[in-house]
Amino acid sequence: MKTRFTLTIDEKLLEQFKEVCSKYGYKMSPKVGLLIKDFIENAKKL
Repeated sequence: MKTRFTLTIDEKLLEQFKEVCSKYGYKMSPKVGLLIKDFIENAKKL
């Protein structure tokens, strides 16, 4: 099941993320999900 959540981040960071996602054809939500998943997997290795 998917759920919505709200983030508060720096405006410039968000704009850069949008630009990179657009440039490489990524959708933002799935990319954020992958980044979170990778973060969790790497944290388990610590």
